[in-house]
Amino acid sequence: MKVNVGKNFSVLLIAILVLSFKSNNKFEKLSLQMLTRKTNAGKLFTMQGDIYFNASGKMVSHLKLPVELISVANNKGDVLVYNPKRNEVSKKFHYLYSTETSLMYYFLIDNKNELGLSTQGFIRQSSSYENDLLITKWLSPAHLMKHFSGAELVYQKGKPIFLKFTNPKGNPVKKVYFSNFTLVGYQPLPLTITQINYIEKDSSIERTEFTNLKLNEQADSKYFDFTVPANAKPIND
Repeated sequence: MKVNVGKNFSVLLIAILVLSFKSNNKFEKLSLQMLTRKTNAGKLFTMQGDIYFNASGKMVSHLKLPVELISVANNKGDVLVYNPKRNEVSKKFHYLYSTETSLMYYFLIDNKNELGLSTQGFIRQSSSYENDLLITKWLSPAHLMKHFSGAELVYQKGKPIFLKFTNPKGNPVKKVYFSNFTLVGYQPLPLTITQINYIEKDSSIERTEFTNLKLNEQADSKYFDFTVPANAKPIND
């Protein structure tokens, strides 16, 4: 199976109508290093990069290996993915091009801990408890129905720990597990995200670990101010 590194680079994804940043998150910006290991068709792929996020809601992801790509999450639910070597840019929609970094983005901006579901148009259908777990089920909006018929988001002690998307046949398309939480301000942030993508008769497994968390003046990089060059060539995947 051919693997498209650009499409599968979880790191370059993210954003919605920016919910005002939680006032109790007392930081202006943060940076993280990330390492993703992906198993697909019996092969192991490794990806490394950095994430830069500021309190205005802008998030830049810089993939360094295996190829260099830079993504910029805007406040309209889109992600621009820039290839500096080719000076090309493509546009993605978060939930169709989403994995670890987009979900990290939602953890940072979504003060309802719904990982962007309601703001993307998902409608909560039900909530139930199973021991210490709160299980919520969601119906997809019409514009995503051909990809996802619904979603399930599970909480433990107020933190989202599991997210699942299903296709119109009711089969899982994507399962995501969140663990190893730390607090940024008062916002819980998962430093480990494990994702299973179901592709026809095959599946891929990704595990991303975030390290070297830096806040405010310790987080210093030119990528906080990165914008895609105006002369970048638009491409369609």
